[in-house]
Amino acid sequence: MKAWMNYAVTSSDNNSFYFETSKGAVYELSFGDYYLHDYFEKEVVVKSMCLTRVPPNIRGKGCNHKDGYVHPTIASIILKYLDIYPNAALLYVCHDNDKLGKARHRLFDRWYRSEKQLLAKYDTNDNEHQHDFYSSIVMRRSNPTGLYLQDAFKQTLKRYFPDDDRYPMPEAEWRLKNEEGFDGMFHLN
Repeated sequence: MKAWMNYAVTSSDNNSFYFETSKGAVYELSFGDYYLHDYFEKEVVVKSMCLTRVPPNIRGKGCNHKDGYVHPTIASIILKYLDIYPNAALLYVCHDNDKLGKARHRLFDRWYRSEKQLLAKYDTNDNEHQHDFYSSIVMRRSNPTGLYLQDAFKQTLKRYFPDDDRYPMPEAEWRLKNEEGFDGMFHLN
């Protein structure tokens, strides 16, 4: 990530980061604790990511300017956060109150692809998408607990969507998908 591609970022602490675009939109990316549950119902702490923008994007209202600096700025915040906390997993849920959850999920997926050499990502599947629920968990590929965190993500989804009969990804398959050169595009099935 090149520094000149980013907006200036300020932080009130190590969990909230702010930047303002050239068009005056203010973004905040904050991190907070979120609890997943593993197979044995043990709580697994991950960090949730919350991205907000003022003014918000409003479909059809003319305030949705394409800005090539937003993604690199957000990516640099995430990568810096994972530099500080290398074994952290970051969970995000694309809210769908305005029926744009699926579009947000696709946008974040596109953003993720530029960092796929460093990050591993696990997505919700069609079962959760039927309920307009779009979420992913992101972590460093080098995270030694990656398989466990991926399974806790899956187990938590299973609690909320019990009709989903996916099985955890076998460790060998997870390791294969996280080897260098893998494009990072897979969904839990």
